[in-house]
Formats: sequence, structure tokens, C-alpha cells
Amino acid sequence: MSALRLLGNTLVIAPIKAAALSSGIILPPTHRVDEPQQWRVLQVGSGRKNKKGQLIPLEIVPGDVIVTPSVFESVHEFSDGVRIVDASVALGRLDECYLERYKECYTELTARKLATP
Repeated sequence: MSALRLLGNTLVIAPIKAAALSSGIILPPTHRVDEPQQWRVLQVGSGRKNKKGQLIPLEIVPGDVIVTPSVFESVHEFSDGVRIVDASVALGRLDECYLERYKECYTELTARKLATP
């Protein structure tokens, strides 16, 4: 993927697998939950130009975790789930400290549920 030079307002993103929940509920394969998805940014384009022709770089950098709607248009999708998308699909960016705290809270809550009779 490093041989690809992105142009403009584009991103290469990879899906972040959600933590598997084992609640015991079986949902039919047609069931779809429309929740925002998290993606790791692998590569970013140079940005976009304003009306004066000045380059405005993207606020997103490689390594960031972005949140997108559950359904959005991709420019190209690779077999492993990696996608090339327009940067406008990003609803926001998650801070790493938030992600670490989320993992800690999730682990703590899971431990509590397992300990509760």
C-alpha cells in the first residue's frame, strides 16, 4: 500500500474489529445494527485547496482512529476490508487516551458482570 500516493482529500482506512460480546442472544443474519464504525487511518492525502488555491492539509493523520456512519461510499474497497474514502466520511476522531480508558472500563464492567451471580 505504500506505493500508493493519495491525492487531495482522500484517506486509506482499515476497520477496527469490535469487541465480541457473548450475551447468548442469537440474531438472524439479516439483522443489521446501524451504529457508527471505527477505522484506523493508514494513509492520508495532501488535503484540499481553498478558493485562493492554497493547500489546506487534513486534520487527520496516519494512526488516528476515526468514526464513520455504518454505511458510506468508498472510492475503492480491498479484499481485507481496507478502503480508500473521501475524508468527509469521518464524523470525528477519537483520542488514544479515550480508547485506552474505554478498554479499561469495558474490561472492568465485563469482570463485574461475570462476578455477579
